[in-house]
Amino acid sequence: MTETKRCSGYKGEWACDDPDHMVTVDRFSICRSSADGLQGMCKDCDKIRDNKRDPIRNACLLYTSDAADE
Repeated sequence: MTETKRCSGYKGEWACDDPDHMVTVDRFSICRSSADGLQGMCKDCDKIRDNKRDPIRNACLLYTSDAADE
């Protein structure tokens, strides 16, 4: 049986489509300060966080969406 861990998602959003957000351990990044040695969110949900926190990417997305409305 494969080891699984519950993904915490990012602010109530999940990119992982697994039932009950139970993801296999190999889809988590390493976190040395965590008790189990893994991050709280899976790599897919981590991409959501990175996209929202990157001001350059957000500025480009905002600009292209405004241009599409005209």
